[in-house]
Amino acid sequence: MKKANGVFIGLLFIIGIFVAYLISKNINERVQINDENIRYLDSIARKTWDYFEDYIIEENNYLIPDNYQENRLNKVVDRTSSTNIGLELISIISAYDMGYISFKKTMEYLNKILIVVSSLSKWNGHLYNWYNIKTLMPL
Repeated sequence: MKKANGVFIGLLFIIGIFVAYLISKNINERVQINDENIRYLDSIARKTWDYFEDYIIEENNYLIPDNYQENRLNKVVDRTSSTNIGLELISIISAYDMGYISFKKTMEYLNKILIVVSSLSKWNGHLYNWYNIKTLMPL
């Protein structure tokens, strides 16, 4: 019985390699995006950046809030996570790539955020899951 299991697992492994090869092949067809869709995608990207630009401010210690909900009394939740910090950094670089902000502004944002992140309390060098963006205390 053990030999049959080994043969079966080996066969699955070989099939898996073949499937991985097939799905990794280059596709020669390129998707064409028309001008209307480009303008639509750019408007979404711009609105997304506007959110970040509105909240990456000194009052929030340059950390993006985790949560924004229009239908709540308190629209913004005063916490962030290490995931949000990473998203914030990528968003700044993307905003520069899209031409929404200058190189100087990009460097200002990144510098301020990295200074704050380096000052955050850590556990064995690792960021905690959640921080209050006003007090910078771990939650």
